Amino acid sequence: MSFPFIDIRLVRAFMLLICLITLSACSITGALKSAKDFLIPPGDRLEWDYLSFLVDEDANNNSPLSVELVLVTEPELIPIVAGLSAEQWFAQRKGLLQTSPSGLIVQGGELVPGKSLRITRTSLPQDRALAVFLFMNFLSTADHRLTLNPKATAVIVQIGPNDSTLQPVTR
Repeated sequence: MSFPFIDIRLVRAFMLLICLITLSACSITGALKSAKDFLIPPGDRLEWDYLSFLVDEDANNNSPLSVELVLVTEPELIPIVAGLSAEQWFAQRKGLLQTSPSGLIVQGGELVPGKSLRITRTSLPQDRALAVFLFMNFLSTADHRLTLNPKATAVIVQIGPNDSTLQPVTR
């Protein structure tokens, strides 16, 4: 059945136009998302006023404790880092940083038993992160990994003899 008043070439041209508009809309949407990600990378900035460590005198068998704050900026690294224990993190960190230098931001140091440490906002990383982890290299075996909320007002980590607890402070 044909309609005498509709030219088939006009219908084909119209359909082609619809397809081109649809395809260009997809690429424009993708381009806009890429531009947005370039201008404003995904993730959250740390909004903490401070990060405090309250370290018991008997912490880590009265031995210094290595800690590292890890900001993950690439989505494919989140499950990898989230699945690591502190022992695995400290063993594999160099390789992870070499293979994904822009995907991880690491800030670390050593804590002394019986001493507290407060790190203010100006000394914390200012980068955006998709996930934030804290690894503590205790002598005892356990995960010793905490997942931190970048939107908390502050973070307090209580370090006991063989483990740690997290006390996020929210607004």
